[in-house]
Amino acid sequence: MIRSLARLLADDGLMGRAIRFALVGGVSTLAHALLTHLAVSRWQMAPAMATVVGYLLAIPLNFLLQRTFTFRSGQSLRHELPKYLLVHGLNIGGSFLIMYLIADVAGADYRWGILANMVVVPAMVFTAMNVWVFRRARS
Repeated sequence: MIRSLARLLADDGLMGRAIRFALVGGVSTLAHALLTHLAVSRWQMAPAMATVVGYLLAIPLNFLLQRTFTFRSGQSLRHELPKYLLVHGLNIGGSFLIMYLIADVAGADYRWGILANMVVVPAMVFTAMNVWVFRRARS
């Protein structure tokens, strides 16, 4: 089983990238969720704004790991960083909207918004990074 996992992690095909993305995404998602929870529970921040803060604080770690581990890019930061930031800018807006709709409009507990963001955002980010941000790295 360990050898199978090692082979999958070493695979540069779609499956390997997806598995590595999931691992990095898990770390980033936990960081985002913990930071969002901290911002709401300790700093008394509104849930929608707290999710933006949590997301922004998790971005540098995520970029470094996605670029070096997931997509194994050797391309110029000049090409990848603006695309990466645009994707995440759109995702911050989407995360805010999801949290706003769940916590403010529907009146549900903000933790449902965290959960929704943990499902929706990673799927959108992987697709954008795989077909656009780090595409040149595989060419």
